[in-house]
Amino acid sequence: MLEPLARRFGGIVTVRSTQRPGRLRRWWGNRSRRVRKILVALLVFILVAALVAISITIWINRTYCDYPDLKRAEGPCVGISDGTDSQVFGPGAANALRVIGEENTRLANEHPAEPTVSVAYVVPLPPPGVDDSYAARLAGDLMGVAVAQRQANRTNTAGGRPLIRVLVVNVGDSANPSAEPIARLIEMAHAEFAKHHLMAVAVTGKSLRPLTALIETMVTAEIPVVISHLTADQLLPAPATPNTSLARIAPTTEDEAAAAAAYLRSSSKRALIVQNTDPDDRYSLSLGAAFRARYVDAGHAVVEPDETYNGQRNPVGAMKGIVLNICQQRPDVVFFAGRAPELAALASALPTRPCLDLPVRVVTGDDGAQFVAMLAGGVPELRRGMEANASVEFTALAHPEAWGKAPWAFTAGSTEYLTGRCAECFPTLFPNQTLDDSYAIMAYDAMMATIGGIRSPYGEVRSPRDLIGQFKLMHGAGLVAGASGWISLTSTGSAVNKAVAILRAAPDGRTQFVQLSSPSGTPCTPGMPGC
Repeated sequence: MLEPLARRFGGIVTVRSTQRPGRLRRWWGNRSRRVRKILVALLVFILVAALVAISITIWINRTYCDYPDLKRAEGPCVGISDGTDSQVFGPGAANALRVIGEENTRLANEHPAEPTVSVAYVVPLPPPGVDDSYAARLAGDLMGVAVAQRQANRTNTAGGRPLIRVLVVNVGDSANPSAEPIARLIEMAHAEFAKHHLMAVAVTGKSLRPLTALIETMVTAEIPVVISHLTADQLLPAPATPNTSLARIAPTTEDEAAAAAAYLRSSSKRALIVQNTDPDDRYSLSLGAAFRARYVDAGHAVVEPDETYNGQRNPVGAMKGIVLNICQQRPDVVFFAGRAPELAALASALPTRPCLDLPVRVVTGDDGAQFVAMLAGGVPELRRGMEANASVEFTALAHPEAWGKAPWAFTAGSTEYLTGRCAECFPTLFPNQTLDDSYAIMAYDAMMATIGGIRSPYGEVRSPRDLIGQFKLMHGAGLVAGASGWISLTSTGSAVNKAVAILRAAPDGRTQFVQLSSPSGTPCTPGMPGC
């Protein structure tokens, strides 16, 4: 109505809105010009930062794993790396992967015509936030690998040639590993052997069925597989035969349980077994069954019934009931056949038990190392549990204190590059890092045993099949001096009477070496029958 009047009288009519400005407009209008400029600049900065973050994410997804035989996965890349880019497997593994990459590059640049073979090392790195303390220990594996590679290539202590190129393989978490890198390794060892000269694959990780299935795949393909840290009694669906390509540097879970039983016989008579019944956890099942078989005799008994829980089903709730039964049974020792997270739940429940006057002595297998890492992390519930008239001892695959306290079980040469100050030695390459959790030591031994087989004095080793034959000679005169103890292998690839360290955990996460044990009580040494 007003617009026609405006045209008729040739004037301009100003229309004022009867609606009040919105709150945001009123707020903005009440700000000074200087404040409004600052707010606009801040908004622009936030938008630019968001765009940069999105761009970096896109770049990472497209290029971070853009190398042959690598792919993007949850967390670090999954696949095979020669260390050219030390960041591909995450920051925890970066330093060791860098050292390996530098050595591989040096071989390619300075010794291109020298005979060189490849050894792959499989690490099942879990995604960030899944099991960070375990991922940190797996980084220790790569440190041990790096030291062994440097020693083999730069000194005359492990034979001369061929030179050793290392490939690091991340398959992802042991519970859900990727099969693609393993299929690629089989190609490199067989169809593409002339190009890659892949002689062997060493494997670390947890004895979970998804990972052991990948080991089975390689053994079926007749790839020499060296086990550095998996301890389940039977890694394959069927017992290994004398024709197996498997070589186990670590003692089996049964061996660890037998060593624990031998250690405990002098200080206990009644043991209560706390058993994880998860059917997919071979380590836990083997540990409990083997301890029962080796502990019981005329003077030693297992209290019945076992205390059981399933590690996949609320173990925290189960432990609250188990500690009550510990009070009722009053055993001399509790043998814990389970994993570190459930042991942590048990320890957290101990202060609530009604029998605080009863000393609770818990002994477990080598997964106790992870429990110690949790203690060292400063979890207050765990410390309170350890201080509630309780103790935890565990078997370990190796420990550096054993070298000084049980020197009869080692040779000086087997530990020199883990303790010395040379350019290729562990303290020089990885200052401020520890050997206490055994991961670096076991990886070092796995690599040195493999390299010793490749550089055999008994004849030229030209193929993976030849290397399998060398594994069969690693006993008697062919006994291998290891930093974890002397290594003697049966025809089916198992370690004979391997040294097992007994450690005691302190409430602050430190460990104390107690003694060396073995399935027989005394570890294998040269000249011992059966070794």
